[in-house]
Amino acid sequence: MMNKMCFEAFDRTLRDIMKNVDDANNTKPFGGKAVVLGGDFRQILPVINKGSRFDIIKAAINYSELPLMSLAEFVYPKFVVNMMKLGYFDDGAILCPTNDSVEEVNEFMLPLLGGEDVTYLSSDKPCQSDVQDEVQSEWFTSEFLNDIKCSRIPNHELKLKTGVPIMLLRNIDQAKGLCNGTRLQVNHLGKKVISATVIIGQNIGDKDFIPRVDLVPSDSRLPFKF
Repeated sequence: MMNKMCFEAFDRTLRDIMKNVDDANNTKPFGGKAVVLGGDFRQILPVINKGSRFDIIKAAINYSELPLMSLAEFVYPKFVVNMMKLGYFDDGAILCPTNDSVEEVNEFMLPLLGGEDVTYLSSDKPCQSDVQDEVQSEWFTSEFLNDIKCSRIPNHELKLKTGVPIMLLRNIDQAKGLCNGTRLQVNHLGKKVISATVIIGQNIGDKDFIPRVDLVPSDSRLPFKF
């Protein structure tokens, strides 16, 4: 029932006390101490005086960055130090039930890396082969299409940095192991091409170029193609 800010303050206090001599960035959750939380926030929510439903839900511990911080440290210990080592990403992955959860994890992990991020924008438009193309060109504007989020395609705005792991969403070259689900690590971010190294499978260590490709969502809930 406690507000998430109580846990966040406790986290900062332990980090300050422990100082984490072996951690230059002092990023260990709760100063490296194991912390167990009891109760179920889905049944008993924090009490916010005169707060709206939104205020109450946002005060729960699952809306804090602390769970993500503990999860990232557990799956990828010393992420910034070890991320460039070959095989580091072999044994761990953070699985998410929804695209919103994926975004949340990505937004948390990306700032941990140094350097500037590069933003890629999609070029969404209705498919010319669709029978309702004339109607779509009037109603389905680029702004509307850019807001659509569905499985098997990246969001309209994709932010990347050198060193981040990425996953292919289409089969590009099966003989070279560049298939749907292949994981790679970014070496260089160009305007039209991404240079990356394969980090799993038989072709681990191979460097390849990933170009821009056309992606058509296969979500049956969408009444049109773009």
